Order: sequence, then structure tokens, then C-alpha cells
Amino acid sequence: MVLAIPFFSYANQQAPEQVAFMPLSRYKKTSDGGRQFSPCKFEEGKAVPRRDFKKFFGKDGLASVGNPLFSALLFS
Repeated sequence: MVLAIPFFSYANQQAPEQVAFMPLSRYKKTSDGGRQFSPCKFEEGKAVPRRDFKKFFGKDGLASVGNPLFSALLFS
């Protein structure tokens, strides 16, 4: 299973600037029982993938969804 998350810039809210294709195994549990997830940060109003999450964005991210080990995040 994959969670596709579009990120929009403040300047262009019509089309996503970045799209993350994330395995659910990357979610972190919080102390209140919720989930935390932040593969992008915003710099000067633009979405920028965080260093450890870059492999989940764009064409490379979409291609990795086809990897049989994607959901377990066992590939490098």
C-alpha cells in the first residue's frame, strides 16, 4: 500500500509542486496514539523534500512503488 501526498506551493495552488509516494511503514507513532509524518518542509513558500525522504518523491518515488519490498522499506 502506498500513500501519495501532494505538496503545493503558496504561489501555485492549482498543481502540486512535489508528490511523495510513501510506504505506511514510515509513519511514526506519537505519545498520544496518533501518527506523525513530515517528508517535506517549506522554505520560502515552496515544498522541499527532506533529505531522508528524497527517494520517495517524483519519478524515482513512483518507480519504487513497484518494488516488492516497498511496503517493508527494506531496500536502500
